[in-house]
Amino acid sequence: MVTADPRDAMTDESASSIDEPGPDAGDSGAPEPPGRADPVPGGPRWYRARVRRLGPIYGLALPAVTGIAALAALVFGEGRTAAVLALLSGVVAAPGLLVVGAPIADQGTYPLAILGSVPFWVFLGWVAARRASRHPITAWREFWMEMGLLYIAVATGAVAGVLIAAIRLGERLL
Repeated sequence: MVTADPRDAMTDESASSIDEPGPDAGDSGAPEPPGRADPVPGGPRWYRARVRRLGPIYGLALPAVTGIAALAALVFGEGRTAAVLALLSGVVAAPGLLVVGAPIADQGTYPLAILGSVPFWVFLGWVAARRASRHPITAWREFWMEMGLLYIAVATGAVAGVLIAAIRLGERLL
């Protein structure tokens, strides 16, 4: 005895009605799922998004303040102490200065080295923002803690680089 396949019993009209959605299929009027709604201003998701969006730009604040301090020490200071302070704070604010060989190298390369340090600090701001926003509740406090740790690490490396160069050059650098 041969049984008929149920798919053979379907007509072309019934097959096409199965494949095509009805007129109300896409417009049910149901609210969007909770994960897709816009974040509430001032809420946790809003703060996380804000920290992630603005963190790379705010990452330039610490090196900018350090760079202004270096410039002020250079302009207003006198003597060896002001020069050492300007050098150390300058290479912390713009680590690219070490790459071009500051303070021994040609001063014409300094603006390019300072400009080259900006993407570095923006990247570190992005890293700090990502690290700070990995927690469900994120505020600027977490960002500044992460950025502060990265800033201290860069400062330690830059100062160590200058000190090693000073030792290698016989302390003529400082």
